[in-house]
Amino acid sequence: MENKVSDEKLQLFAGMETIDAVDKTVKSMASELLALRADAETSQNHNAAVIDPLVTQLRDAGFTGTLSEMIGQACELREKYPRVFKLIDKGEYFLVVAKHEPYFVQAYGLICEQEMKQGTWSEFDEIAYQKNTAVEK
Repeated sequence: MENKVSDEKLQLFAGMETIDAVDKTVKSMASELLALRADAETSQNHNAAVIDPLVTQLRDAGFTGTLSEMIGQACELREKYPRVFKLIDKGEYFLVVAKHEPYFVQAYGLICEQEMKQGTWSEFDEIAYQKNTAVEK
């Protein structure tokens, strides 16, 4: 194995005529490696400064698991409740009316009427409305 490494080194430097050229190339490569290492350390420190608070926020919000798993859970919620996250992203105040509340159907109906007037009521909204306001038997 030692010979193989030596052969690879010889092939790398075969085109260079002098030891000085080899020396300069090695120094240049070492310098580039040190710069890459410094960049990686800076990037790692920056990432920690960004990621650590994010992990804390996610854990405080009740998410569990690895960062990747918590991000997956958050993405699932965004997909499941797009209107809520649209309002959160805008920084708007909103009310939550749970299905078990006695005024749920009335509140949902008012929303439906307004959205239809505005032309923002979609087929998806209608399906969800029918599903959630149907009388359970």
